Amino acid sequence: MLNELCFAYGRPGSSGHIKSAPEDFYVEENLGFELSGEGEHLCLFIEKTGLNTEEMVKIISRSLGLPQKIISYAGLKDKFAKTAQWFSLHLPGMDNPDLDILTAENHRVLKAVRHNKKLKIGALKENHFIIKIRHFESDEKALLARIDEIKRHGVPNYFGPQRFGHNGANLTRAKEILLDNKKIKNRHLRGIYYSAARSFLFNQIVSLRVGQGIWNQPLTGDLMMLVGSHSVFQLDTVDDEIRLRVSENDVFPAAPLWGKGKELVTQEALTLQQAAIEPWSDWCDALEAHGLQKSYRSMVLLPENFQFEEDTFRFTLPTGSYATALLRELLTDIA
Repeated sequence: MLNELCFAYGRPGSSGHIKSAPEDFYVEENLGFELSGEGEHLCLFIEKTGLNTEEMVKIISRSLGLPQKIISYAGLKDKFAKTAQWFSLHLPGMDNPDLDILTAENHRVLKAVRHNKKLKIGALKENHFIIKIRHFESDEKALLARIDEIKRHGVPNYFGPQRFGHNGANLTRAKEILLDNKKIKNRHLRGIYYSAARSFLFNQIVSLRVGQGIWNQPLTGDLMMLVGSHSVFQLDTVDDEIRLRVSENDVFPAAPLWGKGKELVTQEALTLQQAAIEPWSDWCDALEAHGLQKSYRSMVLLPENFQFEEDTFRFTLPTGSYATALLRELLTDIA
């Protein structure tokens, strides 16, 4: 079911492997705000290797003798990586526990700070990546030119393959729920499968525009999203002012994460959107029938602080975006 998505800058000529070892893929969260230093919640910044977020929650719970339901986090992190991630523990009227217990070969507490609110999913500004490439082969001149293009114009904001599960298994489960009326009692799993379906449809819309070279250009009827926020506005006319704002990376076109709600995309942009999802119209209808609400996501992913040296990429991406969306424009054979 997963089809190859269009490349913004053509298929890359460089190649290499990522995640040959967990330490090759380092991710560090940046909340984007200061913790208050007081309150009922103890926030822990934990560095871990080879552990996903849920596994770390279980370790915290077991080690400190706390129920999992009082432990929260702002983002999800992959297992096969080295990550520095924030967790919060709701400890009203309680002293800080002995955190030395949380030191082991594959995890340790870097910081412990009190805060007056718990960390919720999405309460995260960005992630900083340091990615080492093994078996790296590259025409350095061509790669540097491509990096320069990406710094100026970004890459398509595709959802990465991990969203869809191994060999697209999450999409198979989504089809069973949406089209075959299979019941999934587990709310968390059901949400994962809905998200996979919505992400797949989003990728189809973006890929069609990438193939036509207009993924990062405004079209009549586009919904434009302000960079660094989820604020949007409808674009009735494409004029010099909006072209300038796009060229300055101030606003970018957005595409829907499918669900119920008024269609905000119109005119030329809507025609392309409908062409992209027409083969999947039954998925769209089912997502609406299941009560999902339509929201929007920028078509453009613009990395910050992008650096390349020898065999290592360093960059920062906003929360909710995928490093693999950037890496696929730089390297082939990144699995």
